Amino acid sequence: MVVAGELRLGASLLKMHFHDCFKQGCDGSVLLGTPPNKNSLCSFQVVDVAKSELEHVYPGMVSCADTLAMAAREWVVAIGGPSWDLLFSRRDSLAPNASTIIELPNPNSPTAGLRKRFATKGFTEAKMVALSGAYTIRKSSCCFFRGRIYNDDNMDQEYVTRLQTIYPPVGGDLTVAPLNHQSPNMFDNAYYGNLV
Repeated sequence: MVVAGELRLGASLLKMHFHDCFKQGCDGSVLLGTPPNKNSLCSFQVVDVAKSELEHVYPGMVSCADTLAMAAREWVVAIGGPSWDLLFSRRDSLAPNASTIIELPNPNSPTAGLRKRFATKGFTEAKMVALSGAYTIRKSSCCFFRGRIYNDDNMDQEYVTRLQTIYPPVGGDLTVAPLNHQSPNMFDNAYYGNLV
């Protein structure tokens, strides 16, 4: 369903699946191309194609939410990541929830804020840390790094120097680089090593 060669696309599927499930459960509401979801994510076309193929074989049997969950899992497995059991028969939402985007974790949230936000959804700290492992295959834009790599003395200097060659001090907000520079094309635990 999803090919490993489409790394950025697959990473977007995994992010989309997380966004779909975090707010109100995995209900496919993130797939609704109406505000507030419009333009908030990408990879919609992959789910649309997969859903169309499933409808052809199993008409009316597989929800959009299940299709997204399967696409995300199969892509993770295709690049060497873990598999997980899926529960099927999710019902699709009929409308996006306006507060969904507001309730998602912010990239600049302090650790205490992340703990609180995940705890309100029933996640332990261990589960929150496990979920952050998905960043092993994500890329991030310059605008999320600039404030740290030019103003933070607590970071590993070698890593900072490497990031400064990618992200300029001014401009380049659309420049992206992998969060896991050792093995950016594999779903592994190297991301955690970068955090230490």
